[in-house]
Amino acid sequence: MSASCGGAEVVGADVRELAEALAALFAADRQLVVELNAAQRRLLDANDLLRVGVSADALRVLPGATGSGKASVLWSVAPAGGSRGGESVGSAGCPITDRYALEVIADSIRYALRDYQLFADQRRAVAADVGETTARLVDAMRAAGFSEEQARNADVWALRDGVYRQGGGG
Repeated sequence: MSASCGGAEVVGADVRELAEALAALFAADRQLVVELNAAQRRLLDANDLLRVGVSADALRVLPGATGSGKASVLWSVAPAGGSRGGESVGSAGCPITDRYALEVIADSIRYALRDYQLFADQRRAVAADVGETTARLVDAMRAAGFSEEQARNADVWALRDGVYRQGGGG
């Protein structure tokens, strides 16, 4: 059961542990969102190179362009380039014919998509863990005398400290 201490209801160790686990899952989810956004940006950037063309004059090194964390060569967008009838066009207005440039762009797209899919799968797994941990937390709080509504509206960060406080969502 919960106890009262200085007007605040104190929760047991089991509730604190579950709240800590839930907070850790929230932190993991936030990090996965950052990684998903970075992978999506790499994917869009590499894809844009195919749309607007590449320029041998604009070669540059980008860290992590291949998803390996190592520097790799990636052709940058040529401002004068464009698209002609669905065909990629380089800065001189000619179709991209440099096989190496196309392979580098294709690899960049492949690695970015692989990373995006990996992080999306990890995020789905974290979401499932959040659901299971939330259910266990609600059950533990109900066993300690809280109503289901109180348990669902509890401030997880306060619970980690052993104190019940209603969260901002309820």
